[in-house]
Amino acid sequence: GRLPGGAVRSIKELGAWLNVYGEGIYGTRICGPYFTGAWAFTCKADTTYAFRLYKNEKEPVRQQTVIPYTGSAARIELVGTGGRLEFNRTDEGLLVELPQAAVTEQAPITHVFRLIANE
Repeated sequence: GRLPGGAVRSIKELGAWLNVYGEGIYGTRICGPYFTGAWAFTCKADTTYAFRLYKNEKEPVRQQTVIPYTGSAARIELVGTGGRLEFNRTDEGLLVELPQAAVTEQAPITHVFRLIANE
C-alpha cells in the first residue's frame, strides 16, 4: 500500500522533531509533577525534561516562562540549542529566560527544557 502525501510529510516532520528532542522521550519515564497546565515532564537518571506544550502556532511565546517544577535543578538548558539558561526559583517554580532566538512569532509545538539536578 501507499501512504497519502500528507501522511508521509507528517511522518518526516515527526522524525525531524525526534532527532532534536528525542532524548526527552526515549529511555525516559513520566515523572512528577506529571502534567501541569501546559507542561509535561519525563526523566532519566538525574535529568528531568520539561515540555512546554503550545495549543497552536498563534499562542504567544514569552521571553520569560515559569516551569512548574519544585525538584532540584543545578542547571537548565533548552534542548536543541545547547545553551545554558539563567533561572531563579520562585514560589511557582523555576523562572527561566528564553534566548531571543526561541521567542518566535509562531509558537513551536513545544519547547523542551533539560533540568539537570547535579553539576
